[in-house]
Amino acid sequence: DMPLIDISKTLLDRCPQIIEGKVGSLEVLMENDRIKDVYNNLCWTSGWSDFFSLLSHWNPSLRVLEIGGGVGSTTATMLLHLAPAGRTRMYSKYTFTDISPGVLPLAKEKFKDFEEIEYSVLDISKDPTKQGYRPESFDLIIASNVRASVIFLTTVC
Repeated sequence: DMPLIDISKTLLDRCPQIIEGKVGSLEVLMENDRIKDVYNNLCWTSGWSDFFSLLSHWNPSLRVLEIGGGVGSTTATMLLHLAPAGRTRMYSKYTFTDISPGVLPLAKEKFKDFEEIEYSVLDISKDPTKQGYRPESFDLIIASNVRASVIFLTTVC
C-alpha cells in the first residue's frame, strides 16, 4: 500500500499547484515513476497463473485485446503467462490499446522483445467498430486500467 499512500500524499501536497494550473495532475503522477509503482502493486493478475496456463493450452493461438494498457503493468504480467521465457508463445496476436496515443511509444519500447504485439488507440466509451475493430475478432479481452479490471472470454474460443 505504500505506493498508493505516497501518490495520494504527493497529490494532496501538490493540490494548490494543480488547482492554480501551474502543474498538471498527470505530470505529478508520472514524476519518479510513481504511477508505475501503483499499477505494479495493484496488478490483479498475479493470482491467475493457473487460469492463464489452462486457457493458453486450450487455445494456444489466442487473439488478445487489452483495453487501457496504460504503463503496461498488466501487459507485463499477462505476457509472463502467455509468453514464458524460453517457451512457445501462447497467443497469435496481442493488441495493446489505450485511450492516450502518448503511451504507445513507451509500451512499444517496453515490450519490444515480444512478438506479434500491435499498439493502437482505443476509446472504449465510443463504438469500437467505428475505430477499426471488427466484432468477434478477439478470444480474450482484458480491461485493465478502466474502472475495474475485467476479463472477457468471447464465445469464439
